[in-house]
Amino acid sequence: MLLYRLASVGCLMWTAASAPCGGLPCSADMPDGDEFHGGSVLPSARIPCDGGDIILDPATNSSFKGIVMMAVDQDDLFTSYMTSDGGSLSKFFNISSRPDVTIIFAAWSNQTRVDIIRSSINKHISALNVTDQSYWRSHIKYATETIVAMNAADPSSRDPTKPSSNVPFRVLSSKSFVSVRKRLSITINHSWVNVSRLDGFFQFVNTQDLHNHSPVNPILANITRGSVDVACNKSQSGSAVSTGVVLLLEDELTCSNEVAVQNYAKQAGIVSVVIMAKKSTPSKLSNIGESIQSDDESAFGIVGTMIEYNSGLVNALSPGMAAPCVLEYNFGKGQYFSVAHDFRILQIGSPINPILAVVSWQAEYLDYLHRKKQSETHLESNSLLTHRTTIFDSAQGSVLTTGSVGAKSNFTIPAGVGGVFNKAMISVKFGCPGNGDLECPIWDRIATVSAVCDTQLDTSFELTRWISPYRRSIGEWDVDVSHYLNFFTSTTDVTCTATLTGFSFGGMSEPWLSTVVLTFYNDNSDKEGSPTAVHKLPYTGGSYDTTYNTRAAPTNVTLTKGTTNVKLTALITGHGSDNYGCCEFLPTKHVFQINGEEFSVSFMDPLDKWGCTRKASLGVEPNGYGAWWFGRNGWCNGDIVRPVEFTAPVSGKDQIELQYRSLIYNTTTKDWNSPPCASRCGNIDMSAYLTEYRE
Repeated sequence: MLLYRLASVGCLMWTAASAPCGGLPCSADMPDGDEFHGGSVLPSARIPCDGGDIILDPATNSSFKGIVMMAVDQDDLFTSYMTSDGGSLSKFFNISSRPDVTIIFAAWSNQTRVDIIRSSINKHISALNVTDQSYWRSHIKYATETIVAMNAADPSSRDPTKPSSNVPFRVLSSKSFVSVRKRLSITINHSWVNVSRLDGFFQFVNTQDLHNHSPVNPILANITRGSVDVACNKSQSGSAVSTGVVLLLEDELTCSNEVAVQNYAKQAGIVSVVIMAKKSTPSKLSNIGESIQSDDESAFGIVGTMIEYNSGLVNALSPGMAAPCVLEYNFGKGQYFSVAHDFRILQIGSPINPILAVVSWQAEYLDYLHRKKQSETHLESNSLLTHRTTIFDSAQGSVLTTGSVGAKSNFTIPAGVGGVFNKAMISVKFGCPGNGDLECPIWDRIATVSAVCDTQLDTSFELTRWISPYRRSIGEWDVDVSHYLNFFTSTTDVTCTATLTGFSFGGMSEPWLSTVVLTFYNDNSDKEGSPTAVHKLPYTGGSYDTTYNTRAAPTNVTLTKGTTNVKLTALITGHGSDNYGCCEFLPTKHVFQINGEEFSVSFMDPLDKWGCTRKASLGVEPNGYGAWWFGRNGWCNGDIVRPVEFTAPVSGKDQIELQYRSLIYNTTTKDWNSPPCASRCGNIDMSAYLTEYRE
């Protein structure tokens, strides 16, 4: 919230301690208890909905696949905008899959809000094709009672054998599920008045810095009415304040909100721009969540927000006056929770932007978790034998630690694995200590598990890699690593040492918790054949500069007798940002030749602003507390790095030649070129292996 005390310019006699909550996040609405938190098991519950009650009972509902619930507070303009704006609703429907998960809309205390939501959603559904209409109507439900009424009329208080209808109230009233909100709080004549802010947890100025993930709280400065001439680029002098916060009235602007913020961001000393929405009609807020950029597309490091119209503030802060202010956030009623197929209660993340898709993206992720479990069950049932080894266990403190040291673990694989098993899977569960997302570290880091086994003591191989999310704790992934089977094969037991490392530009010392399990299967449905040998290739990436391709010399590999096919497997991710925009947010192509036959992969997602949102159904943790939605070069925040694989026939050959090169995409000419950077370049992180197979 934004707090200020009106005063003359020369008499700014105040401190943060004089503001409500002492300049800290106000927590008057914060519950005392935390009955439920992320990962808690849902008790038996009843949610009254149109079409009949939804009963959630872990003891009896074995076919349950998941729900996402949104409870709207009638006084919250942010969620009101989410559920009424056409653009927000369009993105809600325009997701990449059709998750078999139920979405429930409810209201805290005013059932009319549900009727309004139903009307808006039905209007959009009617414009869809027949198949999509049928899907959405069967998967969206509307609570017929408010959250408050469900709590008051809880039947379990009279009959303990009945499912409780007060569970949504109890979950949303727990500390882990409260909403973090921003307000503009003012003091006029020593009385505090709250004005709702229209953005989410983070500022709408989408700068890529610490404020994106954990906004400064509080920001202390002076607030002054801004100049329309400066805001709309008619003048760059005279009316601009030298420091502090600027208040602009959207009713007075002759340019867009984006242009106004951009022009004021050019003024020295500005720390924030506050735009008051129009008095007559609500702003469309098209700028919330968008980058405020200069002509050369560099972002400004300022905080921006919008507030609802408030005549008292307009009258009190007349042109020429200044007032001390503090930008803060505080807590409100919980608005979202979800329940996975195994009845774990999960947070849905941060609705940074007023886009209803935060709900449908979470539904996609719940559907992914259910399908992942089904795949694991299917693989178990198709295997005559299995062997499971826990490499790292978060319950025993497998914490990512600084730099190249990391956590270490020794594990043993029984003799003869290669002769008994034909498939190997790595399962990763990734979270953080504490009971909620906001207790997680704020940044995206690279995590990798490498191992050295006594079958090949000189070879360290990268088992798997993933990228940590922005403050989310629900990551779960499986990845096939069958191409490594020969590293674990011997006539005697194989002893390995694994290292779990977090690294990114100088190291990482953050309390992420990791569980990594290696499982071997005898999969009678696998038709790939048996791996007979594996070779580590000398393609390791590195600085993406003009010498990148000269460092990757052709490689000859001698094959074992009887090899019929080879598979090249690589983990490739691009990071950093140089003068050419490489490599996190610029596409790269990676070209391999296997005995003259060319294979390539192009990572084009950096051209797609919403690239990572399209992968929630594939395992990307949605709704991270930062700009998680941008497509990236071979990876997403909160996701496993999936191996790139190419297979080539090599029957009758004793030796093959491999070549590798990489190209960078030119967004202007739309063609591919060799890396042009000479110094301080982006980076490609890469490991590659060649596995031999005999049919």
